Amino acid sequence: MKRFPALSAMIGILIIVCCLSACVGQNEESGTVISVDPKAANSLTLSSLFSAVDTIPYPDDFASATKAIPYKGCLYLSAGSKILVLDNAGNQFSVIDHKGKGHGEYLTIQDFFVSDSLLYLNDSETKTMLVYNLSGAFHHSFKHNLLSNNFLIKDGKVYLDCGNLPNADNPYMVNVFDAASGKLLNSICEKKTSDTYLSVLEVTNFATVGDDIMYSSTFSPVIYRIDGDRFVPEWRIDFGPYSLPDAFSDGYKDLMNYMMAIRDGGYATRMDCYHETESKLFFMYSIGEERPF
Repeated sequence: MKRFPALSAMIGILIIVCCLSACVGQNEESGTVISVDPKAANSLTLSSLFSAVDTIPYPDDFASATKAIPYKGCLYLSAGSKILVLDNAGNQFSVIDHKGKGHGEYLTIQDFFVSDSLLYLNDSETKTMLVYNLSGAFHHSFKHNLLSNNFLIKDGKVYLDCGNLPNADNPYMVNVFDAASGKLLNSICEKKTSDTYLSVLEVTNFATVGDDIMYSSTFSPVIYRIDGDRFVPEWRIDFGPYSLPDAFSDGYKDLMNYMMAIRDGGYATRMDCYHETESKLFFMYSIGEERPF
């Protein structure tokens, strides 16, 4: 039996590298600048971040869980093709395990989200959003027909990240759908065709701060607020001499070469896990090949 830390403000999850589109950097001169010395990371104690820390036991077969969502006294864990629902004592409430090709079934769990007492699951293989009730019964689904990564739901809308993935008929980084009908409402930030050469898996780009939806991308130093159909720069992280130069990705058509150039240059980048509270702004980053904390 494993134990998962239950934190009062947020829960850490596994993050995989994502990629910057040139479109994300169009307005990078604006936004509030935060200067960070990537060589001088200070240690923080859990007590300085959280008012309470507890643990929730979970089964060994979920030891490879890649995402956890706390919702109304329960913890939702995804691993492989299953989603486990536990109460705060570790008691199993339900398991969503509907892998298959039939009605209400999925082939992969690219990402999931819980909202308005429904669980939404993005199947990247069939390019479909499937919806279940919290007991695991199928509710409805809709086809978005997009290569996509992670998503967020707010105010009845699904914000689906497509990043630099090569969707020929829809060249936008973020697409917004009605959560009930699946109707495409609007698209945000058109990317260049050349950006698709540097496309990699993105696991989390969105965060909420009050009523705002925020968007960040690993190779960009800018954290954006989504305003209708546009990105508005909110914060810019300045790593000083370790900052990735502007237009650094220009000319690269091989992702491995691009990543090696970042490593060899000793640049601070790969920002992820962005989270913001009233008093703190949290994110992870790498310098060269290492996390400096």
